[in-house]
Amino acid sequence: MAVTSRWFRRASALALLALAFSACGDDDTEPVAAGDDARSSTTALETSSPDTTDTAGAEPAAPADLEFRPVLQQLPPGGTGDGCSTPDEAWTADQPVLAPHVESGQEVGCFELGPAGADGSVVESAAPAQDGLEQWTISLVLTSDGIATFNETAGACFEGAPTCPTRQLAIVLDRTVISAPSINAPEFERDQISISGGFTQAEAEALADGLG
Repeated sequence: MAVTSRWFRRASALALLALAFSACGDDDTEPVAAGDDARSSTTALETSSPDTTDTAGAEPAAPADLEFRPVLQQLPPGGTGDGCSTPDEAWTADQPVLAPHVESGQEVGCFELGPAGADGSVVESAAPAQDGLEQWTISLVLTSDGIATFNETAGACFEGAPTCPTRQLAIVLDRTVISAPSINAPEFERDQISISGGFTQAEAEALADGLG
């Protein structure tokens, strides 16, 4: 799975993604915005209310390169001075990597990330949806095996294990950290994960197509 950086960076310039989790086992529990206490920015860009009947301008969906990686440490923009980007040939799922945190197309931080706890293969389906504030989001359903894999990493972050000392789990798209929320529950159901932000309907549909 690979996202074209041109397509994704244009989308990320319009909306800051944040991972939203709802607490397990209680249908009446309000969703917990895990990004709210993340050390990355938690303020979504303000956008006008989308016209839900207008999908003009949507670009063709590209397969999305999605990874969930534990945050080992956060560094300033540029990393240690040698840049904050692991070369393509060295980027592997089983090794730590450096990845920039980008907001509105600008690098605002750098993360050292552990091996990927899960990737796009755990996604069974993705669909655009609207939350209680009528903002467009991407609702994910993970596979049965995928949620077990995801929960291993999420649980380690919840406990602050050596593999996830910051208790943050990074959402990585196109080798760029979009959000690094703190994990506030030991495990999640497979339909309790969503990507939220200031999407228009067209953007949400395009990203959901790429992820699904």
